[in-house]
Amino acid sequence: MAAGPHNPTRKEIRGPMQTCHKEHKYGYHLSKSDLFSPDPNYKESVTRCANRIPSGQSIQIEKGIVAIVYLYIVAIVFEVKANMEKRQYLLIILFIVCFFTGACSSEPGIDKGKYKKINATAQGVKASIDAGASYQQVADRIQELSIETAELKDQTTTRREKDLLQAYSDLLTIYRDGLLLWKYKLEFPLFDSRLKGRIYVGQDVERIVLKYRFTTQSHIYAPTGQYWKSIGEDSIQKIWEDADFQLKAIHNITNY
Repeated sequence: MAAGPHNPTRKEIRGPMQTCHKEHKYGYHLSKSDLFSPDPNYKESVTRCANRIPSGQSIQIEKGIVAIVYLYIVAIVFEVKANMEKRQYLLIILFIVCFFTGACSSEPGIDKGKYKKINATAQGVKASIDAGASYQQVADRIQELSIETAELKDQTTTRREKDLLQAYSDLLTIYRDGLLLWKYKLEFPLFDSRLKGRIYVGQDVERIVLKYRFTTQSHIYAPTGQYWKSIGEDSIQKIWEDADFQLKAIHNITNY
């Protein structure tokens, strides 16, 4: 009977001053004792150790290596401190801080000048709604926002700019949803004139009802026995409130 595959024990995979410990949950890792190992073959042993590590654990190992490098630099600083003047010691600390600050710096931000026009247009849509402008006036403003959003698609260069443009696209969608309900309120009179303050839920409106989770009421048109649904006209105002919230999100993306 052939012997099964051999699973190395912790003792077998750890040589002198090596760090290939096998953990129950986290896999292989580097021990702290080898940080200051005098073993001249340390680099070679770590290489052999790394070759045993499954590829799926590469991210964890990279984080461990970064932490060890950081601890190693700190240890050197403390060792040098004993033999150097205070001023030289402070210079080393400053160098380490600058190094890690530069390494962890974020990618380029947002060119605010590029988004100045679209921001003004978005604020203009809000202002027209708050001022009680007509349906057509608000519709014209929203159309301007649509054009400027499309023009910026080929001008985004950084991840933050792409996030900002997506936020404006989401804002445009919200405004269009509110505008559609407004259109139904004006152009599609209710079957029952006794029900005021309601908006007929047509096929185009159903997706908005689901999206914003509006409460509907069911009705029946007596002459034909046809059922239909409606939502309150205050649903339009709720959508405008969502748009205001989205504008605040855009402000945060732009400035923070």
